[in-house]
Amino acid sequence: MEALSKSQVALINEVKGSLFEFLVAQNLAEAFAIKEDFLASITSNHLQVLLSQQRVLVELDEDLLKNINDSAVQVSMEIKSQLNDREVTSVLLTGQGQAETNYAEADLILKMNDDEIAPISLKLSKGNSLVNTKSGGIKTFLVRYFDVFMPQESQELLNQLVDLSFIEFSKGIHHEYDIPYDEKFSAWKEQSKIVLPGQLSPNAKDYLSQYYLGLSQFLYDRFVEFYQSDLLSFKSKLAPLFGIGEKSIVQVIHFIDSKRTMILSYHDFQEQLTELEITKPIRGNSFFTIKLKECELQIRVKLMNKIFGRALKVNCSLKFY
Repeated sequence: MEALSKSQVALINEVKGSLFEFLVAQNLAEAFAIKEDFLASITSNHLQVLLSQQRVLVELDEDLLKNINDSAVQVSMEIKSQLNDREVTSVLLTGQGQAETNYAEADLILKMNDDEIAPISLKLSKGNSLVNTKSGGIKTFLVRYFDVFMPQESQELLNQLVDLSFIEFSKGIHHEYDIPYDEKFSAWKEQSKIVLPGQLSPNAKDYLSQYYLGLSQFLYDRFVEFYQSDLLSFKSKLAPLFGIGEKSIVQVIHFIDSKRTMILSYHDFQEQLTELEITKPIRGNSFFTIKLKECELQIRVKLMNKIFGRALKVNCSLKFY
């Protein structure tokens, strides 16, 4: 089999998650004898999209498709066992317009015969890699997720740092490539084909690393400040960064290579917080880490897309020990 191109790998990554969600939902519906109702609730247009995604995997990585099918069966059975013999009357996919929901993190909504709702977040991961749980723009990150600490001043200082650091970064890479500097990257766009961070030379990447490091250090300092001022409030505000913004959300993480499934409730998240240590960012890294009882939360700063845009995001991801 020939090596896949970057665009083919990106296409696989784009389709495998939604296929996995659909297959888990379909297997759950079948397990509760409501498969016909489930399929009837999906529009013909979306079914065509799913068939198209399936064809992509048949063409590019048929073994992965088989693994996704096997994993969906396993995960659906593990979810069913967690329900303790409760009867499910409806299975809905939130991302396809099947369900009107306030649960932004949910991929599936299970409705029980007692009218209770179980929102489920599904994540498919390879090996024991990092699992993305939350991503947000850096210029609203503190006020959005740590509002209890009234961080408006800290957010404004961070936003100023983003702008000033971007100027230093852009001047540095212009110098590295011997291109006259201007803040709009006009000469750069005329003289260079480099637009993405990964295309930069090693020396230019050093400027990018310094850019990221300064912002990561600022966020680290604020996290430590929040931690020291009010530990209980700080712990509660970490929940959305773990992908558990609602107490009723159940997060299901499946590692497709090892066939390992982690099912985490809000209670499980609280148990992880019984041990907590914040480790500072180090040179060469764009992240710092919050180490917990059996996992760690990585807080990473990165450009959203092209190097001449000032849009940055804060990515949060989990790694299990």
